[in-house]
Amino acid sequence: MLAKIGATVEISNSYICDNSAKAYGAISIDVKGDSSKTTILNSTIAGNSSSPAAVNVFNRRSPSSEFNIVNSIFWNGGREISLGPTGWPPDVFTKFNLVYSRIRVSDFTNDQYGRVYWHEGNMESDPMIFRQTSGIYALQNISPCIDKGVAYYELDGNILANLSSDEYIGSAPDIGAYEYGSPTGISDENYTTHRFSLQQNYPNPFNPSTIIKYSIPKQSNVTLKIFDVLGSEVETLVNTEQPQGNYEVDFDGNELTSGIYFYKLQAGDFVETKKMILLK
Repeated sequence: MLAKIGATVEISNSYICDNSAKAYGAISIDVKGDSSKTTILNSTIAGNSSSPAAVNVFNRRSPSSEFNIVNSIFWNGGREISLGPTGWPPDVFTKFNLVYSRIRVSDFTNDQYGRVYWHEGNMESDPMIFRQTSGIYALQNISPCIDKGVAYYELDGNILANLSSDEYIGSAPDIGAYEYGSPTGISDENYTTHRFSLQQNYPNPFNPSTIIKYSIPKQSNVTLKIFDVLGSEVETLVNTEQPQGNYEVDFDGNELTSGIYFYKLQAGDFVETKKMILLK
């Protein structure tokens, strides 16, 4: 339980996972007083369960409170956030700002008691995290959360994120508590994928290059091909036998015209196609 009275509280680089409670949330945040602000920054909140949601935010008549979620993952807890108890005064609500985080619209319940603002950089896709033997949820190397956070973010004159370049690895911070490939040793080197998957390319739209990631759970004959909207094959990126593992391929569309293209992965009996947009 975190109770705050007219305070500014930041929860950063935190790992809050595998908690459970019968009611009122595995995590409860009690908002009291005016101008109260909570920010969850670069944190992973996963595997929690309770009723009505894994995280319950109670607003005790604080009409100007804010709750900011930045560079964070909410995952695998069913309903993730409840915005208030039954009987909350209708003129009192919490303003939720969601920025560069993995969270779904369907993760919120009781949202009539809050105002949820979806800013840029959010995603609803599978964050591709896995639970290590140590109990830590870490990013796989095919996770769409890698390099997809934001180092600096200002909203309405308030700085919600201000990370220096030595606080993250790569071109941008990862979404979640741990940087993939960080000195903590958290990586997916011991991770074994158990399913075929083809991820959405990133960036998308792209110009001129993009990255396509996929996983295969067993040794397979693999082809990865690009097609135009007429179904004509544009390029073959992969055509070989590959062992079990996670892969990523760079696609360069420098010689192509702007438009919609499709990439198709076939590995054994598994076939999946996704759309991407080249925008010059």
